[in-house]
Amino acid sequence: MAKKAKNPKKHQLKYSSPTGSAENRATTVAQSKEAILSGRDFSYVSGDVKRLALMAGSLLAIEFALWYAMGHTGLGNAVYNLIKL
Repeated sequence: MAKKAKNPKKHQLKYSSPTGSAENRATTVAQSKEAILSGRDFSYVSGDVKRLALMAGSLLAIEFALWYAMGHTGLGNAVYNLIKL
């Protein structure tokens, strides 16, 4: 069986860090981050967060209203007597 040639750079990764001085690498990383961030648009997130906050607030208001109606009025006893078997 033939021996394989030993290659010190056996696995060249596609996204491996660039070779060169530390300054060149830092510049390359900063440029790549800017390129990545400039291509993404996250403007829709603020609208989604506002809708989630509105939904959470409305659910809390409904919960508070039901708690008050069931605990502090005669409605709670009426509902309990309807459900009671």
